[in-house]
Formats: sequence, C-alpha cells, structure tokens
Amino acid sequence: ANLRRKTTVFQELKTDDTENRSRRKNLSIFGLREGAEGTQPLMHFIQDMLPKWLGLSADQSPILQRVHLTLAPPKPNQNRAVLVRFLRFQDREDIYRRSREKSITFERVKLTFAQDFSAETMRQRREFNTVRKMFADMGKFRGFQLNPCKMRVFHNGKMLTFSSPQEAEEFHRGLQSRDSTQDGQ
Repeated sequence: ANLRRKTTVFQELKTDDTENRSRRKNLSIFGLREGAEGTQPLMHFIQDMLPKWLGLSADQSPILQRVHLTLAPPKPNQNRAVLVRFLRFQDREDIYRRSREKSITFERVKLTFAQDFSAETMRQRREFNTVRKMFADMGKFRGFQLNPCKMRVFHNGKMLTFSSPQEAEEFHRGLQSRDSTQDGQ
C-alpha cells in the first residue's frame, strides 16, 4: 500500500510538471473586455495591440501561435481571461517582463498579464497568499520556484526558500520579534 501511494504521488507530480511545461509559452491577460476586438479575430487584435501596449517596435513584435478566451463560463460583471500562446518561449518571457515593468490600460481598465500554470500549482501558490503579502510588504518577496512549489525570499543578501506557508510564517515571526527587540534597545 505504501509503495502504491509513493508511485501515485510520483505520477501526480510528473503529470503536473508535464502540464506546467506544456504551458510555458502561455500568458493570460486579465481585464480585457469581451468583444473589445470588434469584428477582427481576437488573435489579430492581440497581435496588433501588444506592441502598442508595451511600446515595442515592429521588429520586436512577437509571433503568436494561438489566442482565445479561457473556457471557463463567463461570470456576471467579470470578463474571461484571454490566453495567448507564443511561438517562442523567449518572446513570452520578454512580454511578461515588460508587462510587469509598466501599467497597461485599455479602455480605462488595467490589464494584468500572468503566467499560465496548472490548477495544482495555482492551488499550492494560493496557500502562500497570506505570508507572501507579508514579505511583499517588507520588499523581500522574490517569487516562486516550480516543482515542488517553494516561495523565495531575499533576506540579508541571501535567497531563502520555504516549502510550506507555515515555515515561511515562522521565519517572518522571527524577523518581527528581532525587529521589535532591536527597536526596544
């Protein structure tokens, strides 16, 4: 039974890793109103707008493989995300980096670009939300590592990784107690 459990866990991790690798070239765009593309195909609209939103020249415009709305049913007063698949991973990385560096709006609505991960990876990252915000407020949060999902924090010139939210919260409490001790001296 124990061997079967280990095999199942290994297969689940392997499947999740494979799914994340297949999504490497994808970005999700949140905030774009459905139908904003008008009569032209969504792919042409995104292909035309990316350089404008990010200030790219014509020769820097990435090649897109596919663009579509996510398959989730639309919710009232909330638009579905647009999923963009790039031909080259390097183009996706460049677009994602540039989107993080500037505030992008379209029709007075802020657009957010996000990496596309498997449901399991997103679930694992959500578990860190509270402690991630604490470290982000301190300017120490540096993102995540994939498989296994670990949170990265920069502290005293070193990159630290935490495997669980509890481990990160414990470290954060230690920082707070040291800071309050130093303030009292």
